[in-house]
This record gives sequence, structure tokens and C-alpha cells, in this order.
Amino acid sequence: MKSKKTIANVALMLALGVFYTGCDKTKDSVIDTDTSSATDNSTSENVFSDMFKSVSEISDANAGLKSGHCYTVSVDTTLGSKTGGFPKTVTIDYSSCSDKKGKLIAVFSGHWRNAGSTVIITTDTSYCFGVNKVNVGTHIIINRGLFLGHKLFDVKVTGAKIHTQGGHISWSTTRTITWISGDSTADTSDDVFKIEGQTTGTSAKGIAYTAAITTPLIIANNCPWIESGVITLTPKNKKIRTIDFGNGTCDNKATATVNGKTYEVTM
Repeated sequence: MKSKKTIANVALMLALGVFYTGCDKTKDSVIDTDTSSATDNSTSENVFSDMFKSVSEISDANAGLKSGHCYTVSVDTTLGSKTGGFPKTVTIDYSSCSDKKGKLIAVFSGHWRNAGSTVIITTDTSYCFGVNKVNVGTHIIINRGLFLGHKLFDVKVTGAKIHTQGGHISWSTTRTITWISGDSTADTSDDVFKIEGQTTGTSAKGIAYTAAITTPLIIANNCPWIESGVITLTPKNKKIRTIDFGNGTCDNKATATVNGKTYEVTM
């Protein structure tokens, strides 16, 4: 009898094992295809990359007066009237532009190209990038001087909010931007920058995520979007997504790879 009972127990355990294994397989078979975090982070990357390029462009003398620009630039040196003109408050007004609206305000502690200079960026309440309203939170740029012949900038953004039709994106980042081309000329249209660093955020759907730039992002003043580079992004309780910004083509598209499948996302 004892032998029969033991056999019965083993059979029961095997049956339960098959049952639970079956449940686990069913759970694992639910395919994760959500690209919302990848899309929202790509949008955020492009918004703040554009801000860096805008500040760099207007920092050169008379950059805001060049023909073809839809924006206007004003400079207030009141704060630095007794210290050689710095700090300077530079306001870029995009009221006449189609791709941006509102004002971007940058306070320069010194010349943009000088090591040690800082720029603090804010926006007015009407600033929009495309259809999205943007609050920059705390946004600081520091010129770290030369490294291997190129100028380096540390950038820190904390508590930024991008308000989209689907909700608001929260975004914070710590990164280094290297001026890799065009820094030796007065023409800002040939400027190219390399971005490296990490990000934390929350998508418009409320999904928290972390992200790291694994292949440096490349941005250029003559293109309004990120042209190349790779980011790995990990939403909470989900697998890693790989976001690829392409091979240098100037467009607003990137791809997100999730569970071996690739989807197109728009910045």
C-alpha cells in the first residue's frame, strides 16, 4: 500500500509540474511589442539636442542676424554691466517659426567657447517644439575645455516635462557633448556634435525607464534630427529595447528592436 501511495504522489507531482510549466509557457508567450517608451525618449532626445544646437549657433556673434532665420535674438547685458558684459541673458524668440514657438532663454556666464563657462537654459510658458509643449526643468551646460583637440560640454537636465497629446513625458539626463567638427570655422552650419551619456524618464503612458547611449549620437546644425547612434532602453519590468537612429541620413525616423522584432518610431 505504501508503495502504491508513493507512486500516486509522484504521479500527482509530475502532473502539477506539467500544469505549472504550461502556465509559465503561456505567460512567456505574451509578446512585448510596446514601443511607447522608445518613441517618447527619442522625442525627448531630439528636443534637447536641438536646444544645445540652438544655443551653440546663437552664441557666435551676429548668428541671430543671418538671413533665412525665422527667429529673432535679443541680448541683455544688464547683469554683467560691471563685469565686462557677463553674465549675458540671450533670448531666442521663435514666434515667427513653424517648427518651434515661444522663447528659449540662455544665461551665459562667459563666452561659449571658453573653458569653465556655463549656460543655464530656461523657456517661457509658451515654448513648443513642434506640437509638444516643453518645460526644461533645470538645464545646465558647462564648457569643460579641450580633450584630444575637441571642445567638451557637460550637460545636465533634471525634471524636464514634454507635454504630448498622449500625456506628459518626464526626462532627466547626464551627458557629455563633444564638438567634433566645425569648431574652427565661423560658419555654424558645418558644426557637428557627438553625444554620450545616460537618461532616466517616464513615458507618456506612465512607464518608468532607464537608457544609455551605447553608440554615440551624432547631431549636426544642418539637420533638425539625430542622424545616427544607438541607445539601449529598459522600461520597468520589461526587456531591453535597442533604439537605432540610423547611419547618417537626415530624417525624423529611428527603429526600436524589441524581442528580436524591429519597429519604426518617429522622433
